[in-house]
Amino acid sequence: MHIFRLLFQLKFTMTNNLVIYVRHAESEANTIIHKSKSLGKPLTSSQELKIHSYSDPDITNLGIEQSKATAQYLFDSINKMNKKHVTVWLSPMKRAQHTGKYFIDLFKDDLITTKIINELQEFTSTKIILKDHHTYLINHETKEEFFDQIMKFNDLLLNELKNQTTEHILIIFGHSLFFSSIISYHIQHEKNKIVDFSSLQLPNCSISCESYNFTENKWKTYMVSNISHLPKNIVTGSHVL
Repeated sequence: MHIFRLLFQLKFTMTNNLVIYVRHAESEANTIIHKSKSLGKPLTSSQELKIHSYSDPDITNLGIEQSKATAQYLFDSINKMNKKHVTVWLSPMKRAQHTGKYFIDLFKDDLITTKIINELQEFTSTKIILKDHHTYLINHETKEEFFDQIMKFNDLLLNELKNQTTEHILIIFGHSLFFSSIISYHIQHEKNKIVDFSSLQLPNCSISCESYNFTENKWKTYMVSNISHLPKNIVTGSHVL
């Protein structure tokens, strides 16, 4: 069953503090990993170097197809849920912004609010050489440093959700490792300082959904890594990058 059909049947039209995470579409760097996985082989040193050469990869032509299918699905579903105030948060990275563009373009400017959130940056290894025009990005020295960034984002997220009504919905376009980390953290009820970054597998353009109950001070995770809205022939990625 499609995620939003399920949500609609559960009367989520009356639910506030609702957040939808959308992983970016297939990126230029993803294609190298997908090819290697299809052959059942580990990445070679040259392939790893190629991946690291992409400091901020864009999405592929297939990624554009995934983005458009996801955008229309989200748009139609949100209209059925009667959410009148749509806020979109975007990672500062190109592949997430390009994925989100097709969803944003379906709205009139006065019906949607968009914002780039620097704390949504995906884990960026020190092996990746950032270009001069990527001064808004950082290299993460350790997983702990990345987790600190996620905690800053979590504070921003909770502050945003406090102001939501049942007519609001927050859509976030970001990354597999980032979403895997923060959802895992929420599922574990925010008790652990460090989570298993690879605990969830999020394909390209997969959709996950959570809400926060401020009375109980607790997250509820409804769906993780749903790709039922995508035609099977354009599904890619089951890894964390």
